[in-house]
This record gives sequence, structure tokens and C-alpha cells, in this order.
Amino acid sequence: MMRKITLIVATLSLLFIKVSADEGMWLPYHIGRVITNMQVYGCKLTAEQIYSADKPSIKDAIVHFGGFCTGEVVSNRGLVFTNHHCGYDAISGLSTKEKNYLDNGFWANSFEEEIPAPGLSVSFMVYMNDVTDRVLNASDRAAEIKKIKEEATAGNHFRADVKSYFYGNEYYLLVYETFTDIRLVGTPPQNIGKFGGDTDNWMWPRHTGDFSVFRIYASSDNKPAAYSETNVPYKPKHFLPINLKGIQENDFAMIMGFPGRTTRYLTQSGIKSIAFERYPERSKILKAKLAEWWSEMEKDVNIRLLLSSDYASYANSQKYYEGVMNALKSSPCLNEKAKLEEGFLKWAQEDANRNSQYSNVIKELQQLYEDNLELNKVIQYLAFAYSGVHIAELGESLALMHEALSMKTPDQNILSQATLSLNDEFGPYFLTFVKEADQKVFASMLRIASQNLDKKYWVSCMTSKQLAKMKPVVGKDAFDLYASFTYQNSILTDSTKLRKFMQKPTLAVLQKDPGVQYALDVNNMFGQYLGAIRAVNQKEEALMKNYVKGLREYKSDKFFYPDANSTLRVTYGQIKSYIPRDGVLYNWYTTQKGILEKEIPGDSEFDVPTDFSQSLRKGNFGKYADKNGDLPVGFICNLDITGGNSGSPVINGNGELIGIAFDGVWEGMVGDLYWEPSKNRTIAVDIRYVMYVIEQMSGTQRLYNEVKIIL
Repeated sequence: MMRKITLIVATLSLLFIKVSADEGMWLPYHIGRVITNMQVYGCKLTAEQIYSADKPSIKDAIVHFGGFCTGEVVSNRGLVFTNHHCGYDAISGLSTKEKNYLDNGFWANSFEEEIPAPGLSVSFMVYMNDVTDRVLNASDRAAEIKKIKEEATAGNHFRADVKSYFYGNEYYLLVYETFTDIRLVGTPPQNIGKFGGDTDNWMWPRHTGDFSVFRIYASSDNKPAAYSETNVPYKPKHFLPINLKGIQENDFAMIMGFPGRTTRYLTQSGIKSIAFERYPERSKILKAKLAEWWSEMEKDVNIRLLLSSDYASYANSQKYYEGVMNALKSSPCLNEKAKLEEGFLKWAQEDANRNSQYSNVIKELQQLYEDNLELNKVIQYLAFAYSGVHIAELGESLALMHEALSMKTPDQNILSQATLSLNDEFGPYFLTFVKEADQKVFASMLRIASQNLDKKYWVSCMTSKQLAKMKPVVGKDAFDLYASFTYQNSILTDSTKLRKFMQKPTLAVLQKDPGVQYALDVNNMFGQYLGAIRAVNQKEEALMKNYVKGLREYKSDKFFYPDANSTLRVTYGQIKSYIPRDGVLYNWYTTQKGILEKEIPGDSEFDVPTDFSQSLRKGNFGKYADKNGDLPVGFICNLDITGGNSGSPVINGNGELIGIAFDGVWEGMVGDLYWEPSKNRTIAVDIRYVMYVIEQMSGTQRLYNEVKIIL
């Protein structure tokens, strides 16, 4: 192995190219740049087998699941594996108190029993092309981008997008095929699919069975089609076989998926702005909101089902912000950034042309962050606190209606437009509205804003006479009392009252309604500050474009990968343990023993279904057992992922599925800002555990017989 590594390093040195074996979210279009390195580490595939525009390849088995996660096709009948937390919204939306699939699980015993998931879609990337020259050389870039997309979709049913990479230094066309008839095939109960809950989130060792199973349906000619009983299971160009042979430390592994967003090229001042200024405020706000929601969710199963998906998402975000702040304290990130910037500045000043183009860009970025410190803080509270209240969601439509009714002669066209907008929002708005929970959040958000923002940034109700009238009583402060007043007297908290108002809207109702006034205040604040923050973001984007252009010239002997932007990427490396801190070694895998060690009957996070617990204790794992007779549950590898990669397949060197990625580790949470090879790890559920759970919980061999098994 070492001789091979030495050989490839020597070869790459001759080519004046440097690449890291585990860092990088590579565009599949450029997989040829790293395929030799991948093969050295154990990949048996060619570049064309991973990505091809016109032949079946692994990319044809990868889907953008719901636009926010990744999934993989694992059968010739369109069967898709993804994470439980990726399917969580669909599963909870299909659940009722009587048919509680979220808590109890669900398994279809036939195609007819598979349940349509309204609103859920998956997209395959058909191909991508480099259109950088066309875009950058165009006199009207927006018009050129539109033309490129129109050319790509002429005469077909595809969707096209043109994405910017490296802060606008490169552009690529991406063409997608989207399917909207997606059906739930199976899900474990959440005390398997979410075992460990928020306590274990971002932590290793992990024992979560984070998977769910869906199916893509298509028309009889295998094309995307709206839901119909006549639709049939989709026949993919390629699907991933499932490998039950097992894995070992240092085995090659790769992931193909849709990572959401990274900002690896930020300067140290940009990282400080995010991690030390914005994230602390977000974490504080979300922690308060989650506490209020949970106090209502634990009282009623119906409320828990309504809020569970959003709660899980917010809880994940809150812990992420906390984790980044924590990880940055011990990370070499800022020191390494400082060294890089020092070398970059020295290089820029050595040449007159470079000096004029690049020598001030780092300083200008730092000044930009310093100048907008207060604005960024206000934006955090506007985006996460003020608008984090459900009754603020209708603000834009209400503002439009207020504008129409405020005229001497109400504009009927605008009024009609506003009414139509409210009608469109009405159903979804009340579908997830929980009055008691939102009232508590409302009080909490006003309270936290009062404690952390200058009064000039308060919404008007916080300085109103009505709030001043509220006299605190035992256990309730003025904000609690004002929230009660607002939610008792607003049409936004009562579907009957709001529907009646929409039939005959009047300005008087809008002006006296405290909930409406709050929604209008928040909408007005967005109008007041959105332009300013957009201008700052545009200036930052322009400066970063120049800085990254300079970096790529400065490090011209290196292949650069672009930051994640929800487009298809390939990352590769090895299955590896890690040392989180001095004196501690984390093994690379976990087994059923850890589930039983953590088990707490009746606990919301660590309960285990009784029958399943008993089967784990018996220890008869058959074909799913490892060499020691244990049941593998999870493993870690040094693959470079981020949000959006959830549900991505972990693939071995033969192109076979060995696991499903679902998380990162606490110590490596600075990864979206900086790659730290010794601590960045991907957590995956072992495919052997997935198949064992399916067999045990469904009680049938239906799915086992459908997929292609490698033994």
C-alpha cells in the first residue's frame, strides 16, 4: 500500500498537481482529476463508471431527495433508501393518532400498500456542462444564462439550472429529471430511526438506525408523471447493489450526494463574523423557541406529530451552531487562515499587477464585516426571532392587502391579488399552526429581543401602550400577558375569523388586530433592512470572487474544489477511527451492544421497541453478523460531507452500497468552514443493520428479494 501511495505522490508531483485523499467535494464532471488518487486508495471503478453524461453510471442512482437531502436507488423498480430524518416530514405528515407511522413504523407488503407522499419529489442529474466562457463573456449574463437553460430544455421534460462556482469565477449548466410521484414503502419506528435523539445528535459513538424507504413511480413510458393509480415503479438507468460482506478499517469509501453549503474559502475575519457573532445569537434564539415548543409537544401526541418535523430541524440547527462555536476553539482553522493570508499578501505584493488587484482584498473584507456588525445582529433577530413566530408568516400578503385598503379608493386589482395570495396560504398556514405553542414562542421571542437588541430595533408592539398595561403576575411577565392578549384577539389565530375577514376585508380590522399589526411590523422591518443586507452580501460576493481568483493563482499547483451549493458532488477517502482529544480513541464501528447499553425503557430518546430489544439480546444475526458474531450498526469514515448529504450512499470500491451517511461528529463541526483531516468524520448507518431492521420490523423478505445482494 505504501509503495502505491509513494508512486502516486511522485506521479502527481511530476504533473504539478496536489490533491488530498479525503478532503474535497468534487464535481462529478471533473472526476477524472482525482480518479487516479481514488484508485490508489482502493477504488476499482473508472471515471466513466462514476459519472457519464450518456452511459449508465453511479450518478444515475443518486437522487436529490426533496431538494434538501440525498437518496440512492437500490433496485430496478425505483426503490430508494435515504435517512429517516430526510423522510421525517413526509412520515409525520402521513401520520395520525390512529395511524402513527412516526412512532410505530410502517411497512408496505405490496405495491398497492405503498403510500403516496404529497409534495415530495426526487431529482436525478442528467448531465452537467461547463458554460463559464459563455457566461463570463456575455454582455448580458442574465440573458445568456436564460438562453443556456432554454437550449437545454427545448423539446424535453427536463429542468435546467446554471450555477455559479468559486464565487462567480466559474459557471456550470446542470440538467435534471424530476419525479413527483413518490411513495412511502417503509420506515422503522422513530425510537430506531431517531434512537439517541438530540442527546446523540452529532455524537460518536452512534447507534441510530437513520433510514427510511421510498419508491419512485413513473408513467408507463418511464417518464415523470403526477400521481396516478396507473403509474408504475420507475426503471432506473442504474441502481446500487447492496454489499453484506462487511467492511474493515482503511477500506476505500466514497459518497455521491448533494451537499448543501460550505464556505471554506472565507478569510479569518469572515469566519469570526459567522462563528463568533452570528451563530451565538441564532443558537440563543432557537434554544428558547425549542424549549417553548417542547413544553407543548410533550402534553399531546397530536401536537407532537404536527411540530415534530420542524422541531427536529430547528434542534439540529441549534446544536450545529453550538458545535461550530465549540469546535473552533480547539481547531487550527484561524491560525492556518492567518498563515495562508500572510503568504497570499506577500505573493500579491511581489508583482505590480498582482499588487493592484489583490493586495487590499483581505483588508477590505475585514472592514466590511466590522462595518456591518450591528446590521448582522439585527438580521439574526429579524430572521430567527421576529419571523420565527407563526403569525408573522402571512406578513407579505397582509401588507399587500393593507396597501390596497389604505388608498382613498381601494385598488381592486391589488386587493384581489392579496386575497388570492391569502387563500393560497390559508390551508398550509393552519395545517401546522398550534396556537398554544406559538403563543409561548411569541412571548419568548419578544422577551429575548428585549434582552439583546437596542430599543431602536424593537418591533412596535414592544413599546406600545398595550404592552405597558400588562402587569406581571406570579409566573407570568408582561410578554406572557401580551402574548395571551394577542392570540385571543387576532384573526390570525382563528381559521373561522380569518376566513370571514377574507370574504369582506376592511382596513379597520387590520389596524386594530394585534396579530396582524405584528405581522405587518415584521414585514416592514424586512423591507427596511433587506436591501441593506443584500448590498453587503453583494459586496462580500464581489470581494470573495476576487480573493478566490487570486488564491487559485497563488496556489496554481493545486486542484481546487468549489464550495458546496446543493449540486451533485463526489467525495472519497477511507473508513477510519479518530482521536477526539488527548488519551481517547474512537473506534470506527459500533454494534448492537451499544444499543442495549444505552437502552432506557420509556425514555423519549433511548427507548427500544420491546420485540426488537429481545431479538438483539438473542444475538442470532445470521448473514448480517460481523466476523465476531455481532450486528454492525454504524461506522465512520473520513469523507467530506455537509448538510444535504444526509441520506447519501456510502459506496465501496466496487460501486456497492455499504452504508447510508447521516451525520458528522461533534469535534469536526468546523468542517463547513475548514477541513480538519484528523477530526472530520462522516457517520453512516451500516447497510447490514438497515437490512436487519427491515427484516425484523417488516416480518417479510419482500425488500430483501427485490434488491441485489452481494454476499
